[in-house]
Amino acid sequence: MSKVRSEIEERYLECDLTEEELLVYGRENANQIQQRSSLESEKKAYNSKIKSEIDAAMESIEKLSNMISTKKEYRHVDCRVIENYDDFTIKVIRLDTEETILDRPMTKAEKAKVDDLFLEEELQEDQDIQEESGEADSPECPYEVAEE
Repeated sequence: MSKVRSEIEERYLECDLTEEELLVYGRENANQIQQRSSLESEKKAYNSKIKSEIDAAMESIEKLSNMISTKKEYRHVDCRVIENYDDFTIKVIRLDTEETILDRPMTKAEKAKVDDLFLEEELQEDQDIQEESGEADSPECPYEVAEE
């Protein structure tokens, strides 16, 4: 009696591809190339978005750190601006603390505006006086009108 045993087992071996398999794998490879390209584009967009968010967080951190270390911050504060035409100075006073934050002489341009400002006020006063006296309602005609 012969002692031979035979069984079938599966093994992972190299095989030649058929033409049809080559076409299928070629299409699949092309699809994978497109998929990779698309994913790389998404990754770049996501990285850009995340970088923008990280930059915004860093900006906030730096601002808060600066405020904490200096114990100060800039805010909008109501101020009174005083233009003194007697000594041609400009003074700015914070209304929250009454602190004078600026006291300086007027510039040449600001001094030039003073004359215009007072001229406008004088013209307005003259006009108000005329309106009160009724002269403005019936303006006189500077030309003589010939009667017929």
